[in-house]
Amino acid sequence: MKTFQEFIAEAKRIKFYTLHHGTSPEAKKSIQQSGFRNSGSAGAYGPGVYTSTNRRVANVHGSSTITMRVPAKKVKTMDIKPKSQSGTNALDKGETAVRIPNAGTRTSAYRNLKGKKHFVVVDKDVANKNVVKNPSPTLKSGKEKRTKTQPKKK
Repeated sequence: MKTFQEFIAEAKRIKFYTLHHGTSPEAKKSIQQSGFRNSGSAGAYGPGVYTSTNRRVANVHGSSTITMRVPAKKVKTMDIKPKSQSGTNALDKGETAVRIPNAGTRTSAYRNLKGKKHFVVVDKDVANKNVVKNPSPTLKSGKEKRTKTQPKKK
């Protein structure tokens, strides 16, 4: 049997992908209450929950983001073409999550964004299990963070 220290050391070695799903504030509330639904066949890479490793890419799709942390061992990297060109879905072969490097880089909405623009298509059950319940808040640009000892500005 493992000791507590061994268990903690092993947990620290597990790698995770932090994924962001952009949506509207209304849809975010619905997702938080009843969970994700598959995109159906409407998605470019077939059914699944579409996420990105880059929060800015997710924000292109909606003003609210839902964050999830998926273990890296569940994510398979595949350089595949959209369903319209290949005729296959990203999750066809039983994968739970597929990372598609630089997908959508030719789309004008993503061209000016800095950083990697990887999309990850995630099975809805995996997405629902790995949603971060209390994500750390993100600061809006232009607002300074006030420490507890600083008085409020009037």
